[in-house]
Amino acid sequence: MIFSEFGDTVWIGLLYLGSHFLLYVFVLRGRLVFQTERGIFLYHFISAVLFGSAMFAAGIVRFSDAAMAVAIGLIALHGIYSTSFLELWSLAQGSYSISILTGIASQGPLPRSKVIDAFARIGNAKKDDRLSALSKSSLAHRRDGYWRLSGRGRLLGNLLNGLLWLAAIKTSG
Repeated sequence: MIFSEFGDTVWIGLLYLGSHFLLYVFVLRGRLVFQTERGIFLYHFISAVLFGSAMFAAGIVRFSDAAMAVAIGLIALHGIYSTSFLELWSLAQGSYSISILTGIASQGPLPRSKVIDAFARIGNAKKDDRLSALSKSSLAHRRDGYWRLSGRGRLLGNLLNGLLWLAAIKTSG
């Protein structure tokens, strides 16, 4: 019943999500901006805002509980898609395991000390990139040799801690 009544909305939503994925795979992934964490996040964030707004508007226009349920379901599906995509992208971009396997495959067997040294440098570079991104977004700054949160950083940290508390997560990181 619900699919026959709102099938067009469901198909449009699914077509949009599929097109979003295919656009990245066949057109955007080779571009420099989409090879950065910020670029790929913005690609999904802007899409989620636009898609969510459109689906929410479609639910309001049809003015029924069922229409809103379909809209919320499609918005949730976009959330699952984007979260999964971002997680897989992040793992593919920076996985130590993949880097170690690739290094060994290209260089042959490596002594443990060389593996540790090479991948400690990768970890330090990643840490420096993260701190640079926090600094550029005015969430943290370096003073007297220490990194400190800005007012915005403290606010975001408190919001994230609130989410951890709401979700009853005792340990994180």
